[in-house]
Amino acid sequence: MLGDIAKLAGKYLRKGGTIREVAADVAIQSGISGLMGTIAAGPGAGLAYGLGDFATNLPLVALSRKYFKGPKGTIEVKNAENKIISKPYTAPSRVEQGVNLGASMLSPLAVDMVTGGRLLPQVEPTNVSQAQQLYQQGVQFQELNHGATQALAQGTRFQVQGLPDRVTNMPVPGIELLPEQQRYLTQQMSHLQA
Repeated sequence: MLGDIAKLAGKYLRKGGTIREVAADVAIQSGISGLMGTIAAGPGAGLAYGLGDFATNLPLVALSRKYFKGPKGTIEVKNAENKIISKPYTAPSRVEQGVNLGASMLSPLAVDMVTGGRLLPQVEPTNVSQAQQLYQQGVQFQELNHGATQALAQGTRFQVQGLPDRVTNMPVPGIELLPEQQRYLTQQMSHLQA
């Protein structure tokens, strides 16, 4: 696959003229894509993302440059004899800039589709039981509470500290209201029903 992309790029570069200018412009951005791919997933992925960006952008940018010419002007540069000369210059059009940016954003998706996502970093899920999770949470809460432990209903994070002992024997842990709170709620319910 990478050999085919390299052959395609070589074919475009041998044609010369406008395509060489486009290739020079696209190569900078493809190098940045390759660098980002290397940072994210290693040198193999960086090479694939860089070449994918180049292969995607080169024909699209060349077409947009052919049909949507940018503004022309002159630029002053130093030649080999260190003399300042005026040289014609064509700035990229807005369409070309948009196509270039859009193709660079879509090229990693195309590379991932072609490679089946094998270049992406793979994350191995860890298997942690509920008991281990509850224990770890208990240790974290104990550290936050300066070493004080909490009485919890078995297999849950429900606190039972301060509640009567019979609550721990209930199949579903709950909270028991004080008698004055129960009277108040009963009184409020009777007003609503009246």
